[in-house]
Amino acid sequence: DVPDAILLLESGMDTYLPSTLPANCPLILDQWEVSIMDRVIEQAKSAPARWQAKLSRAKNTSYWRKRLARYALVTAVSEEEADAVQRVTGPGVRVTVLPNGVDVSAFPSTPPANRVPDQLL
Repeated sequence: DVPDAILLLESGMDTYLPSTLPANCPLILDQWEVSIMDRVIEQAKSAPARWQAKLSRAKNTSYWRKRLARYALVTAVSEEEADAVQRVTGPGVRVTVLPNGVDVSAFPSTPPANRVPDQLL
């Protein structure tokens, strides 16, 4: 049986994918975060630390740009993160924002009827 899609919830799982995949079976990488690389560079306390962080980002970008060429979709949690992801993937990979969140109207809050103050459940 051929799956409808392959969804990776962690970028590290990419390593375990076979080199050939079933035709018409899209790969999706969910909630990928890459802006952390930019923050590491910004927060580096010295020039050598910044240089090392920039080198790591460049190596990471090169690696992921090649790997993600076969992905149909990468999701990100915000527009800012999507922009950072797109800078890594290049124009050939579709990046879509799926923000984290809960529709609170779907889960109405009702106070417990027999609430006992300071009671650990």
